Formats: sequence, C-alpha cells, structure tokens
Amino acid sequence: MSDRSGMSQPSLSRILPQVIEAILHVLSRRYISYPFTADEQIICDARMQLLNVCSKWPGSTHDSFILRHSRVGLRLEAGESGDGWLLGDRGYPLKTWLLTPFADPRTAEELCYNLAHGRTRSVVERTIGLLKGRTEAVNTRPVDVDADGDGPSTTVAEPSPSLLAPAGL
Repeated sequence: MSDRSGMSQPSLSRILPQVIEAILHVLSRRYISYPFTADEQIICDARMQLLNVCSKWPGSTHDSFILRHSRVGLRLEAGESGDGWLLGDRGYPLKTWLLTPFADPRTAEELCYNLAHGRTRSVVERTIGLLKGRTEAVNTRPVDVDADGDGPSTTVAEPSPSLLAPAGL
C-alpha cells in the first residue's frame, strides 16, 4: 500500500491506526448506514430473565413465522410445553401452549383475562426496554439460542425489533 500512496512503509505503518480509527469511529457514524433490520423473538420469565432469543430473520418477517420456525416453537409444536405457556399478542395464533388476548372481549371474564394477560406480557416489554438501554452495538449474526434444551416453563413471549445481543435459554 505504501508504494501506491507515495509514502514510505514506516510512515504508513505509523499513520494507518489513526486512519482506521477515524474511519471506524467518526466517518462511519456519519456516512455509513446499515440497510437492514431484524426481528427478534424474546422469551423471558416473570423475573425478566432471558430464557430464549431468536435473532436470525429479516425485519419484514411476521412474528408468528419466527415463533413457528424457532427451536422453542418447533419443540412446543411437538408437545414439549411442560407445565407452562407462552403469552403472545394478537399477532399470534391461539395454541394450547400459546395464550393470546381475546380480539373482542364480551364478558367481564374475558376483559379480566385480557387485563391480566397484558399486565403479565408487559414484563417482556420492560425487559426489552432494559436491553435497549444497555445495548448500543448491533449484532448482525443470526442467532437461535437454546442452551439447555429443556424449554421454557412459565414464560412471556414477544418478538421485537429491539434486541441486539443474544442470551441463552
């Protein structure tokens, strides 16, 4: 490279780290954008502890598709739900292992269920908010983390375009 720039090799070697630093930390923030978004599936427990993260689908992927094709979704479809359930929003289909709110609650019981469902599901929203506040870097590697293979017991699910770093189940 020094022969093309007209600089001596020692001069180029001295200045190259500063040039790279400037490109990475100054110019890239101003002039480089990453034209992608990702949809992530996040499952946590009532203590906001991450149990599963699936982050390998583009941002245009529907939430229920991500769940159906994640390791957790495949295991739950195979009947490995144990004694717990996932809670999902209205974008998910109702399953024996996936509880969703009533689309049009008509009774006091349905209204009460929706209220309890929303309050419980808000745990994952708070978890995502905490992750947003703590994570600045974008992880671009596809991730479907399921460390122990046991599956969730009582968990809360909500895919979100905000999780940027994977965590284990």
